[in-house]
Amino acid sequence: MLPLLRSELFRLRRRWMATVLLLIVVLGVAAVYIILWLVYANTSGMEKIEQAEDLRVAAVPDVGMDIANFLSTIVAVILAASIIGTEYGWGTIRALLPRARSRVALIGAKLVTLVLFDVLLVLAGFLTAAIFSTVIANIEGLDNSLGSGFWGDSIQSIASNVFLLFPFSALAFFIAVLTRSNAAGIAIGLAILLAEGIAVSILEALSDSLDWVGDLLFSNNMAAILNENNPGGRDPGRDLPDTGQAIFVLLVWIVLLVAGSLWVFRRRDVTSG
Repeated sequence: MLPLLRSELFRLRRRWMATVLLLIVVLGVAAVYIILWLVYANTSGMEKIEQAEDLRVAAVPDVGMDIANFLSTIVAVILAASIIGTEYGWGTIRALLPRARSRVALIGAKLVTLVLFDVLLVLAGFLTAAIFSTVIANIEGLDNSLGSGFWGDSIQSIASNVFLLFPFSALAFFIAVLTRSNAAGIAIGLAILLAEGIAVSILEALSDSLDWVGDLLFSNNMAAILNENNPGGRDPGRDLPDTGQAIFVLLVWIVLLVAGSLWVFRRRDVTSG
C-alpha cells in the first residue's frame, strides 16, 4: 500500500484544494482571535477580566482548540468527500484501479491520507491559536505564563480534536462512495454536522424518553469529549455521556462507516466512472 499512499500524498500536495482548506483553518482561527481582541479592547470591568483569560496562551488548549475544532471539522468533511468523489467525477477511478494491488488497498491509502491531513489541520489550528494568543498577550500586557499543566492539556486537546475529525470524515467519505459524488458527500456531511445537534435538542425537549437518541449519534458524544478539555470541567447544564462511552460510540460509527465504504466500493462496477 505504500506506493499508493505516496501517490495519494503527492496528488494531495499538488491539489490547490488542500492548500486552500488548510488556509481556511489558519485564517479562520486568526480572524476569531482578532475579533476577540477587538472585543477585549472595547470592554471594561469584570467582563474585560474574563475576556483576558480567553486571550491568554494558557487558554489555547481550551479556547483556541474550540475555535479550531469547528473549522477543522467543516474542512475535513470537504476533503474527505472530495478525495474519493472527484475520482468518479473526473473519471480517474478507472485509471487508479489497475495500478492498485486491490480495491481495499486503494481505499486504505485514501483513508490514511485523510488521517494525516486531519492531524495537520489540528496542528495548524493549535499553532495559529498559540501564535496569535502570544502576540495579543504581549501587546496587551496580559499574563503570558503557560502554567504547569499546559503541555499535558495541549497534548490531550490535540489528540481529542484529531479523533473528533474522524467520525465526520468517515461519514462524508462513505456518502461520496455511496453516491459517487463529492458534492453529495460534502452537502450531506455538512448538513448532518450543522443540523444533528439541533435535531437532538428538539427531540430531547419533546420528551425525556428520547434522551437516549442523542447518546447514539455524533453531537452529544463529541461534546462530551470536548468538555474534557475544559479546565472548568463538565458543563452542568448538559446531560452528556461519560467520556469512555462517548469514545466507544464514535469508534463504532467510524468502524461502521469505513466498513460500509469498503463494502460498497469492493462490489461496485466502476467501468462507467
